[in-house]
Amino acid sequence: MPEHVAPTNGPLGWLVFLLVVGGALYLVGRRIAPLIKLIRQGKPENRTDDLGQRSWFFVSNYLLQKRLFRKPIPGTIHALLFWGFLVLQVGVGYSIFYGLIPLEIPIIASRPVATIVDIFIVVIFLTTIYFGIRRAFIKPRYLTITKDGWIVIAFINLSILTEILIEAFAWRAAPSVGTGYPPLGRRLGELLIPSSPGWPSPTEPPVSVRQMALFLWQIAWWAKVIVIMAFLYYIPTSKHFHIFTTIFNTFFQNTRPKGALQKIENIEEVEHYGSNKVEDFTWKDLLDTVACTECGRCTEVCPANATGKPLNPKKIIIDIKTQLYAKSHIPMTGHTVGVGGTRNDRGENQDATPQLRPAEVKSLETTAGAADSGSDSVLDLPPLVGGMITQDELWACTTCRACMTECPVFIEHVPKIVDMRRFLVLEESEFPPEVVPLFNNLERNGNPWTMRPEERMEWTTKMPFDIRVLAELDEGEEVDVLFWVGCMGSLDQRNKKVTQNLAMILEEAGLNWAILGPEESCSGDPARRIGNEYLYQMLAEQNIETLNGYKEAHKLKKVVTACPHCFNTIKNEYPQFNGHFEVVHHTQLISKLLEEGKIKTADGLANTKITYHDPCYLGRYNDVYDAPRFVLNSLGSGLKKVDFVEMPRNKSKSFCCGGGGGRAWMEERIGSRVNQTRIQEAADTGAEVVAAGCPFCITMFEDGIKGKGLEEKLRVLDVTELVQLSRKPALPVASVEQKQTTGEE
Repeated sequence: MPEHVAPTNGPLGWLVFLLVVGGALYLVGRRIAPLIKLIRQGKPENRTDDLGQRSWFFVSNYLLQKRLFRKPIPGTIHALLFWGFLVLQVGVGYSIFYGLIPLEIPIIASRPVATIVDIFIVVIFLTTIYFGIRRAFIKPRYLTITKDGWIVIAFINLSILTEILIEAFAWRAAPSVGTGYPPLGRRLGELLIPSSPGWPSPTEPPVSVRQMALFLWQIAWWAKVIVIMAFLYYIPTSKHFHIFTTIFNTFFQNTRPKGALQKIENIEEVEHYGSNKVEDFTWKDLLDTVACTECGRCTEVCPANATGKPLNPKKIIIDIKTQLYAKSHIPMTGHTVGVGGTRNDRGENQDATPQLRPAEVKSLETTAGAADSGSDSVLDLPPLVGGMITQDELWACTTCRACMTECPVFIEHVPKIVDMRRFLVLEESEFPPEVVPLFNNLERNGNPWTMRPEERMEWTTKMPFDIRVLAELDEGEEVDVLFWVGCMGSLDQRNKKVTQNLAMILEEAGLNWAILGPEESCSGDPARRIGNEYLYQMLAEQNIETLNGYKEAHKLKKVVTACPHCFNTIKNEYPQFNGHFEVVHHTQLISKLLEEGKIKTADGLANTKITYHDPCYLGRYNDVYDAPRFVLNSLGSGLKKVDFVEMPRNKSKSFCCGGGGGRAWMEERIGSRVNQTRIQEAADTGAEVVAAGCPFCITMFEDGIKGKGLEEKLRVLDVTELVQLSRKPALPVASVEQKQTTGEE
């Protein structure tokens, strides 16, 4: 840097600098203050616990950008841009510091640090070229493309341009200062001000050239300050505000069990249910929207969106965000409030999302004038539910959590969708007509159908041994394992076979187990996910009272279930109502029994090609991936193993069966069927069997197999059925199918 000379050039320059920076920061603060105020007015939610874990979240997911690498190519490029941006701030900060106080800081002013900054300047420039090409030519379907992206690319490149110009002119103004200059700035300086034969030396210009370079350096320095201040003022109106908000969103991400929805406290006394306006959401929900990068990763993996449904998880977040900004009087580049959803630069529904009433478009422009005036006028905004967001969008969600698993900034889409469903169900009494019988049956019978509680015992009549029922045991008689059979396992004809197989395994392993029988009721999962929180709490409290009573009377140690939805609800959500139980999925228990040698498999399925489907509520919600695969890879002995093959989308990237979120009881009238899409993916592996660990997946896939006409090529079997079949002589496909249909042992 030029020695002992500052661009501020004395008290007057300092005053101008303070006015520019202070004025810009004041305008930024004035712009974002209403937004912060509105976010803080969101419903309370505790996100300040587990500070150690939250600090690690910040390091791993903000600084190290861990989640980005789920998409390797764009993730790596974006991470390089982010890290380059952080490194560049070292150079920017030092440049501004030196312009105010011409004092070299030894480490930062060193050649190695300056070289690193130069390297990342090149990296940033190349990444902006990539993102420009992506927006101009590739145009991924799931990416929101507005003029905002181009404005930010321009700001970034202006920032790095002014930085290297500062380096270039500084080199020509004082070439012998310190340890030398960064290579990029030095080469550019020699290009812009070429050496002349009349110079004292090729790298040392005469005084007149130095003075000119010093003047140009001062201009570049002021340009840098103005670009940075302008960028700061612009950034709150841009989706790139996530540069700052993600710091907080990452830190305040959920540390509770992933499968637990927020409880409505004191539900009998609540006057307003769910969410239909910005103020109805929690402060963290609103922070989520401001952190959204609009990258579309959530939409790309959404099974509803992929099969032609109107649901676009990104749109849900953007619609809430757009209303939040409109109410805060902040102009939002490329986003306009409108019926049917947020509008883009051209006034069209953003990302080709559906309109509520195409002929009656009502939109609102929030202008810079309104934002800067600080007006408190009431805006005529359409409602969120039924206005910005259509009911079809909300009912299309399977709550599979794929969107949340992919989001690089940890936005929580599913709880917001469920909360808007709560508004529809509990406040507006609006829901798909086919779930009316479901609600009625759950309330009257404790199951989704019209079956009596006593019918939960029918499956036991075909067992070669007696099944113990807790209510029939003597007081104080200990039971180690409660087999929670579930509604599907007790009452659905197809899934009774799974229940009987699991009971055989429990008995073979010599476990001390029992069932609830008629006292068992629906866990409440479908009611809660559909939005009927009142009905869910009624079912949950009834079950917890029953379980707590037997936990004390019979020293229950563990609950095992074959249903991931029951597994998730009892394990993760019942603690909200003082129901604390150790819960395992049946694949976890079978895996452990195989490891301990308490049960064994044989070669009845040798060389059978099997693929496995990860149920959403077992995998993404509870991270159970290894246990079912261990069981499948244990089928057989020696070289006589099954031929296990993975589907392209597996584990945390698994594609939903379509039955979650209450969708198993709703008609699929729009687009193609989710279950058929997934079953075709299974068929494409060449597998003969789709292994499942969920009764809903089994039901959805059997319907999908019929719909695709694959009955002669593919069948779906639970893990327990495969364990049992492995111990029988090899059977042709038709024989296995026939035995399932007739219920033969």
